[in-house]
Amino acid sequence: ARALAEQVAGEARVEEKIQTLYKKVFARTATPEEVTLGVQYLETADIARYAQALLSTNEVIFWP
Repeated sequence: ARALAEQVAGEARVEEKIQTLYKKVFARTATPEEVTLGVQYLETADIARYAQALLSTNEVIFWP
């Protein structure tokens, strides 16, 4: 999660960081709703914690 956070640290906007993380973790773009939820989450947490949350989703854990 920290390594992913470091990879997006250079992104200027929070929305760009979210999209980049989604591309790296899920190999797809985030939906508008996912971006909105991500922005809300990042108001109270740092990007490393958000990356960890993404890595803990069913989409990653049960990926075929």
